[in-house]
Amino acid sequence: MNLLWQRINYQVMNYRRLAIFVALCLPFKGFAAGINCEKSVTEIEKLICADQELLLQDDRLDVIYWTLQEDNPNFNFYRTRLRQEQREWLKTRDLECKSLDKVKLKYCLEEQYQQRITVLSSLLDAPIYIKSNDGNYDIPFTASIYTDSDGVCHNNKLLQRKSLNRLLNFDPESMELMVKYKKPSPNSVADECPTPTFETTNITYTESMNYVSDNLVSLELYSIANSGGSHPDFDRTLLSLDRAKHSLISWNDMFGENTSFEEYVYQRVYDEIADQEYSYGAIEQFKDLGYFNIRQNGLFIQYDNYDIGTYSHGEPSLTIPLKILKKYMNRKKYQYYFGESQSSKMAIKH
Repeated sequence: MNLLWQRINYQVMNYRRLAIFVALCLPFKGFAAGINCEKSVTEIEKLICADQELLLQDDRLDVIYWTLQEDNPNFNFYRTRLRQEQREWLKTRDLECKSLDKVKLKYCLEEQYQQRITVLSSLLDAPIYIKSNDGNYDIPFTASIYTDSDGVCHNNKLLQRKSLNRLLNFDPESMELMVKYKKPSPNSVADECPTPTFETTNITYTESMNYVSDNLVSLELYSIANSGGSHPDFDRTLLSLDRAKHSLISWNDMFGENTSFEEYVYQRVYDEIADQEYSYGAIEQFKDLGYFNIRQNGLFIQYDNYDIGTYSHGEPSLTIPLKILKKYMNRKKYQYYFGESQSSKMAIKH
């Protein structure tokens, strides 16, 4: 947090002059967190603009607010909600402080700013997941690391593993079952560049979050190695983690010994995505950890290249929709793994 405040204090020095310049030169953007002292109207705004300490607090808040906005450019629901909350805070600030005399008014404003800065500052380091009104999640989570053909390491992590740990409230790498799924090696996942071997020219590792609910998080681990052949080697692993139990969610956890459902899935795979001249033995791999995870719209199943078809078929996949899952599953288990979240429409965990 010290580095954060150093960065904010550095930006604040020239921020207000820049903000005024931009406000004069660019079209109105709809909402600003900080006060434009050139256009201050209310007595509270005039007091803030005339007081260097309050003005600095206002500048700090403005920098943090726009940092949060700009760091999440593709997540419109989050940005909209943040604007709404900021407007509500401004109303609360004025209602709480406007009837006080000048001395008490300043103390009231200082307290309001400190509280709001604390709240927004905590979001800068928090993993964010958002449930919108229609039940869909916007999830800013991707970690990508690769070594190119010249041996240069490219670390493009957009969200570090520690943020995922904070979201889960535990470290998934501490789970014994996770060891076999950590790619490309147990000690280098999302922390260090993969080391190419003499057979490979470059390796890319990507980790993505597919879905979040109150009870679970679904991940997709993906690595690709180019070895100079006609096509690269792919390795995709799908996992869902139980946030309360600190464990991987297995097929048996969700469905138990449900032969009728297994027969349904087998038949769908056979009819829709399997090469019927290929080996049938691999079809039942859909029950194995790594081949499925929970998504917003159902259970997603994906096979590796060559599992149930030729390479030209790609990585065959299908989704078992919620209405089918509800038909075959125990009611309590369906609600736990696939039911509607009971949390608020926007959840920020940290």
